[in-house]
Amino acid sequence: TLAVPTGKRRSTNSGTISGEVDGPGTLVVSSGTTTLESGSTVSAPLSVDGGTLSVQGNHSVGNVSFTAGAMTVASGATLTTTGNFEWGGTGSSQFSGALVQTGGGSFKIDGSGQSYFQGGSWSTSSPISITDLDFITSNSPTITTTSTVTLAPGTFQQNGGVSAVLKAAGLITTGDTSVANWQTELTGTSSSLVGNVSLPVLTLDSGAKVAVPTGKTLSTNSGTISGEVDGPGTLLVSSGTTTLEAGCTVSAPLSVTGGTLSIPSSLSVGNVSLTGGATTVAPGATLTTTGNFEWGGSGSSQFSGALVQTGGGSFSIDGTGQSYFQG
Repeated sequence: TLAVPTGKRRSTNSGTISGEVDGPGTLVVSSGTTTLESGSTVSAPLSVDGGTLSVQGNHSVGNVSFTAGAMTVASGATLTTTGNFEWGGTGSSQFSGALVQTGGGSFKIDGSGQSYFQGGSWSTSSPISITDLDFITSNSPTITTTSTVTLAPGTFQQNGGVSAVLKAAGLITTGDTSVANWQTELTGTSSSLVGNVSLPVLTLDSGAKVAVPTGKTLSTNSGTISGEVDGPGTLLVSSGTTTLEAGCTVSAPLSVTGGTLSIPSSLSVGNVSLTGGATTVAPGATLTTTGNFEWGGSGSSQFSGALVQTGGGSFSIDGTGQSYFQG
């Protein structure tokens, strides 16, 4: 057993830990490779400032601070943190494997360096905060919280495609926010959007709700809407295929500028603006608009299926592009 005294740090460049490291001071991995063997115990706060921390077998630790280097959790193993988890720094760092947070500690991805989540899964009941715009995912990892995820304003960089899935009860933004690097699945009603929000893939589960603020847009390249999108801001379909499932509610103004909006079952929406892409209503289904309907733009666009307008709104087909009504 190694006990680290209050306010002190015990640093290692490499080695193997098969016994116990106790706190309240901090165990620091600074370079080389340090291995936590199956059956060892680290109740001291754990800080990875460089090198590689290799976790073999299931492990439970307290607070985790990760600023540089690499953390790898072996396949089939899980690293459980009972305290805070913070990943940040100014350089490049990598994490791979399964992490579970218990105990309600904070969960933060901050700093200004490139933080690579290179496959695996994270699970927590705590709110997640992601303020590092260079947070990058690859190899189809999953991030799940039963609480909310807060994203910093700005553009999260594209690297690794959109195979990762971020699943939360709500999405919170504080300004214009653009994501290029992961799919977002919302499961609850805790979202609070400020500014324009652009997501490459949005899945809104049945019973989930998101409200778009006045004068702003919630933009998606593809996804499935089974819950509720409220206004007064606009739901924007810009590329890919977005499906409005049976039972969903879209009271926000709906704008299609590209891609395909697919409507497999009868649905009622508010204002509709079509300037590009394709809107397809399945045979036997009807799209009902209770507001204005405007179809225009400078490029080619298509509409097929049944449309009914109620409520006395305007109905116009304008613009300079080729507008194809295809049955």
